[in-house]
This record gives sequence, C-alpha cells and structure tokens, in this order.
Amino acid sequence: MTASTSAMQSDPPGNGKHHRSRKERRRRLADGRDVAKTIVGRQVDALLDAAGARLTRTAHSLRTMGQTMRDAADDPMAGDAVEFVASYVQRAADYFEKADSDRVVRDLEWYGRRYPVVVAGAAFATGLLVSRFVKVSSAERLHDAHDDGNE
Repeated sequence: MTASTSAMQSDPPGNGKHHRSRKERRRRLADGRDVAKTIVGRQVDALLDAAGARLTRTAHSLRTMGQTMRDAADDPMAGDAVEFVASYVQRAADYFEKADSDRVVRDLEWYGRRYPVVVAGAAFATGLLVSRFVKVSSAERLHDAHDDGNE
C-alpha cells in the first residue's frame, strides 16, 4: 500500500475530523464576531457619551442665552422659546449619556418600524447633505491643486 492510499483510508472525507474542522471554523468566526461587536460597541458607547456631554454644554448655553434674552426684556417670549429648546436638548443629552449602543440600535429599529417614511426621508436628506459636502470638498481640492500648479 502506498503512502497516499493509506492516508485516504485512515482519513476518509466524511469522517469526524472534517466535521470538527468545519465546526471549529464556525466557532472561531462566531468568536471573531463577538470580539468585533464588543470593540465597536465600546467605541459607539464612547461616542454616545461624548455626544451627551456636548449636548449638555449646548443646553447650558441655550439656557444662559434664554435667561439673557428674558433679562433684556426685549422679548421675553423669545427667551422662553430658547429655554424650551434647551430642555429638549438636555433630554437628548441625558438619553445619549445613559444609553448604550445596544439600546440605541433597538430604539432606532423601533422608530424605523413605527415611522418608516420619516426614516426614509431622513436618509434621503442625509444623502443630499453628504453629496453636497463631497461636491464642495472635491471642488476645493481641485481648486487647491490648480493653485499649486500655477505657483
């Protein structure tokens, strides 16, 4: 019996070794997904905390501006309106500071199911804004490249 014949007899294609290696690959893939999800989740959580802190500062600034407008007595209703907006900004800040990435994803999924037209409109508007930004930034780069070539 040759070496290749003995290898085929001792390790037929349908044996448990082939099945184990497939199972092992699946387990490793699942482990990799879990690690990636954990890393991305931590980064998203850090971004949510930073957004919450920025929104808290913005709400504080709006409250200060509203109080200044009210004290100036030019238009106390405008001051009240600014403070009203500040309260909503603070609510958003509290949400971002308390929520983790899983909760935000769940809430976005819920909102998308409940209000699909709003989500589609927001996606469309975001696409328009991004396309305008790309167009402007590419025009600036082209202009800068043209200016560098003339020097």
